[in-house]
Amino acid sequence: MRREIITGLLMGLGAWQFLARSAAANIISHSCDASPCITSPAYNWGQDSSGDYWLTVAGAESDAGGQISGTVTTDTTTDPTLIIGNDVNNDTGFAWTGYDVTVSMNNPFTLYNAAVDSPSDWSASVTAPTQISPGVYQGAIAYSAGTPIQVGGELDFQYTLQFSNGLSYSFTETVSPVPEPASFGLLAVGAVALLGRRKRA
Repeated sequence: MRREIITGLLMGLGAWQFLARSAAANIISHSCDASPCITSPAYNWGQDSSGDYWLTVAGAESDAGGQISGTVTTDTTTDPTLIIGNDVNNDTGFAWTGYDVTVSMNNPFTLYNAAVDSPSDWSASVTAPTQISPGVYQGAIAYSAGTPIQVGGELDFQYTLQFSNGLSYSFTETVSPVPEPASFGLLAVGAVALLGRRKRA
């Protein structure tokens, strides 16, 4: 059975698997809301025998971008750690040569250990989170090919997020697949043709 995930947090939003592990805090609840471009999302949350928390978000990346937003509630103000894994199925209609992830939170956080599990020849580059407006902190990860992810293929990636200074944390993960140049050219030609038809009509 094919796994599909949005691309997201923390988003996006593919069949997304979020793994959460506590440092000194316990993550006691979590909620998610998916944007309309995430189709048929399914969520699963739990804790394994070693104390690691996990969250799985399954859906389909069928648009040029996706988003997941939600809230994590902890039982202490110490620094929880979320290990977020995403299994993203390409249902967009074009091949991907990159995948951009932006994570926003209402508290300061760090972002690290970004990696791609499959395909093995992809790489990741992290932009450290900064405050972009009062009460909004944002960081980013650029995942790069390697082997392009063809339509129907899957990208499996992960990163770690650590946050502090509160008991409740809102987050948003926004994702955007990067089309390969040939796919981008075809999309542009299609858009020009469509505009031409509208002008003649």
